[in-house]
Amino acid sequence: MVLWILCGVCSALIAGNFDYLLKVRVSDMSSYRQVLAEKLSTLPHISNTSTYVAMQTVKEDSSETF
Repeated sequence: MVLWILCGVCSALIAGNFDYLLKVRVSDMSSYRQVLAEKLSTLPHISNTSTYVAMQTVKEDSSETF
């Protein structure tokens, strides 16, 4: 199986508890678990991750293409 990661936004040097904020789009939570376990968590220097799920989109930037 080919696993594609669509990262629409990557922000660095976030104020607070994070160093990076990624906006990742996947088709379902099973796919997200696979992205997290097989891709993101295996990167060097990743000591922990946090997940936040958007329940509803209020405004979407139409210039973002995936």
